[in-house]
Amino acid sequence: MSNWIKILRINPVKKLLSSGDDTLTFYVKRDLLDDFSCKKPHNKEIDRLINKQQSNGSWIFKSSSIDKYPSINHNLVETFKSIRILVGKYEMNKSYEAISKCAEYIFSCQTKEGDIRGILGTQYMPYYCGLFVEYLIRAGYECDGRIESAMKYLILHRQNDGGWVVPLQTVKINKLNDETYGSDPIVADKSLPSSHIATGMTLRAFAVHSSYRNTDIAKKAGELLKSRFFKPDKYNDRKAPEYWIKFQFPYWWTSLISSLDCLYHLSFSIEDKDIKKGIEWLLINQNESGLWATKYDKGDKNKLELSQLWICYSICKVLKLFLK
Repeated sequence: MSNWIKILRINPVKKLLSSGDDTLTFYVKRDLLDDFSCKKPHNKEIDRLINKQQSNGSWIFKSSSIDKYPSINHNLVETFKSIRILVGKYEMNKSYEAISKCAEYIFSCQTKEGDIRGILGTQYMPYYCGLFVEYLIRAGYECDGRIESAMKYLILHRQNDGGWVVPLQTVKINKLNDETYGSDPIVADKSLPSSHIATGMTLRAFAVHSSYRNTDIAKKAGELLKSRFFKPDKYNDRKAPEYWIKFQFPYWWTSLISSLDCLYHLSFSIEDKDIKKGIEWLLINQNESGLWATKYDKGDKNKLELSQLWICYSICKVLKLFLK
């Protein structure tokens, strides 16, 4: 039995294998049990998503906020949600037409400065730019010149402490309206402290890049991110310390799991005191069922239960990385 399983109070593998989700079962066997004999199944969720894709590669966002905030590219929001699932969960890549079309739509939202923009209107959004770059690299676009342009943008827009902020959150605005979203982009004062939410999301682009993950830039941002474990963010968005333990898979917002996964790929180890503290929290907070609470408790009960199993898989995968 692997060391990481022995350290857990309860072995959750049997429960994961009985999920009824063929894709999850495949990943558990491959990633947790090192069983490479199985063929990855096709999931119907893939077909449902692809059937909703538009001819330009995007997905349509349907909400009443479209009329209220016309400066925001709402379809880019929906497209992020889709690539997060198709690439982040089902490991699809640019060999699939749906992904290559999606990628070209995302790249069409890239500005001359190199960033992918639109979810905050004309305002800078390095954190979402980092996420788009992460999923595009995972889809096979690492050597694309447009990825290099985005990486250079992210490097240029760091704070002095080595992390990132959402510039819009660094200034006092009484009420966000479409005029703000459509105005000239706010440039953050680089002397201000970084946001660990923004840093953790942006840094994932570096963690999946075969060259940039080895840079001092990535290392410095990683040092900053781990030093903030369980602390409140410096800015109001998702500020409470509790957001560290609100878990999603595939990763979206910065959490303890997404951060540990990212930091492992930046060559941080269990010998680091902050990493050790994060791993110890996971070990202590496994519940009696062998799973971990996601801290998301609204929605369909069956979907929430399956989500909890996917979270368990992602936590076990992180534990295996650090504990072998």
